[in-house]
Amino acid sequence: MTEKKSYQVLARKYRPQSFGDVIGQDHIIRIFTNAIELERFSQAYLLTGSRGIGKTTIARIIAKSINCEERHKEKNKNPGKVVSAEPCLGCPSCLAIAGQDSTSVNNDIVEIDGASNTGIDNILELQKDLMYVPPAPRFKIVIIDEVHMLSKSAFNSLLKTLEEPPERVLFIFATTEPHKVLPTIISRCQRFDLKRLSIEQIILKLKEIISKENIEKEKIIIEDEALFEIAKKADGGMRDALSLMDQVISYGLDNITAEEVRKILGLVRTEIFDTFMEAILHRNSLQIVNLFHQETESGIDTSEFFDSFLGYIGNFLLIKLGDTPSNLTKNQMENIQKLTPHFTEDEIIYIINYLIETKNNFRTSTSKQLLAELALVKLARISDMKSLKSILENMMTGSKFIPSEPQTPKPINIPNSNSTPPKPIVTNNPEPIVSKPPTNTPPIDIIQPIVSIPIEPIPAEQAPIENTLSQNPTSNDTSELLSFKDITRSSPANS
Repeated sequence: MTEKKSYQVLARKYRPQSFGDVIGQDHIIRIFTNAIELERFSQAYLLTGSRGIGKTTIARIIAKSINCEERHKEKNKNPGKVVSAEPCLGCPSCLAIAGQDSTSVNNDIVEIDGASNTGIDNILELQKDLMYVPPAPRFKIVIIDEVHMLSKSAFNSLLKTLEEPPERVLFIFATTEPHKVLPTIISRCQRFDLKRLSIEQIILKLKEIISKENIEKEKIIIEDEALFEIAKKADGGMRDALSLMDQVISYGLDNITAEEVRKILGLVRTEIFDTFMEAILHRNSLQIVNLFHQETESGIDTSEFFDSFLGYIGNFLLIKLGDTPSNLTKNQMENIQKLTPHFTEDEIIYIINYLIETKNNFRTSTSKQLLAELALVKLARISDMKSLKSILENMMTGSKFIPSEPQTPKPINIPNSNSTPPKPIVTNNPEPIVSKPPTNTPPIDIIQPIVSIPIEPIPAEQAPIENTLSQNPTSNDTSELLSFKDITRSSPANS
């Protein structure tokens, strides 16, 4: 009786095994394939990028390609021929690296988790292992994942080995936080920054995987909009997209809709934020708070809600500036385009800054709910906010600041061509009404100059000539020489 295989998650089952399977990293794949075919190896490579985009996967493919036994046999048969860098995936070395052959052990590949081997003792043990290198043409390849987790002493002990490694030894580092790696380590490596995958690339790969799963098992039916939501939630990571796909498939196989995906993954519908912006425009605080309560009661986390709102407002600003975001569907684009003319760029930037400030305050607040409600009510009064520039202009002209009155709700829908335009207001006075400063009040300057007080000369009979002559005996006009005592004595306050 054959033993039934346990279920393997999609992220492991469809992990790329060759350079041709990697998507979205064409520039890096081309460099490595050329280097392997020409045998121009650096002593160390540093792969950086966000999670789930293929750093460790590419490192393993490089190791398989360099030590592939079939490639070495092909090169021995044709010494002058350039052999393809693609691994055969069938030799014992390739199977051992891929983890498909548990009976064979590949001592030429050392894979270390930097998060759990952070100390200097781990690096010293590794250096002892590097003394025993394999014979040509194989290489000793060291893969350190999450290398930024190593301690400073561990990095320092690795410096000399990294600069002058033993012959036929190659290092491949992978990290999500390259700024934490010592500059002395980075300077000894060839650095490659991997790109996040686009939504279109993730959707195409998901469709390819679904078609393969349909051949092997039951048929999976999922809407394109549901795939779009999964790819958008993955945030550029293929591994995250496959994990989310596993979660959605576990819900059911028959006709998975976008609404079901939002419920499963806890996503907020974009249409909710369209209604939010309309309520902000109409100064309807109650509607905003009720919509927020409706989402949180359905299971949406407050932080997740504000993250989604920030993403929506970011797209709102891009559309206002004339750009076309790639993470929106056609209907979502059209709905936002109807709203953008009713908001200025300054108002949109204010909303973004205030949402970011509120999210930062969540970390120290004991009541996220109350803090979120206060923030949303304040956004409903955005029309009351005046820019510093307008306040300074009012100060310069001397006009008084008059707070704006509550505006009547503006129509959001695109105006119909059959509707009659509003009649203009006709006044008897054709001249425009301009706010003028009071006649007796001088204009207010931002920086007041020093005020000079004119001093009238004291009559000659009241001035003490003997005191003034003693201060400046060369002066001929004694009426203009006044002492401080005389000025204070002749002032109106002392008279």
